Amino acid sequence: DEIPAYPLQNSLTRPIRNAAKGKGDRDFMSLWAGQGAAMSRKCTAQELIDTLVTKTNDVLKSMSSNL
Repeated sequence: DEIPAYPLQNSLTRPIRNAAKGKGDRDFMSLWAGQGAAMSRKCTAQELIDTLVTKTNDVLKSMSSNL
């Protein structure tokens, strides 16, 4: 019941992924972006950090006011 290591899994499933790619069937392709890909936006690293800091501070403030 041991799960094979990634390199073996990758080799074993390559024909499935290639066939899916040929048909445009995303259900059996390797799509590494994850389910949140549609929420992404283009920005600089500085903009991303600034947003994270601002949103984190907002959450912390709201948590402290609820105590």
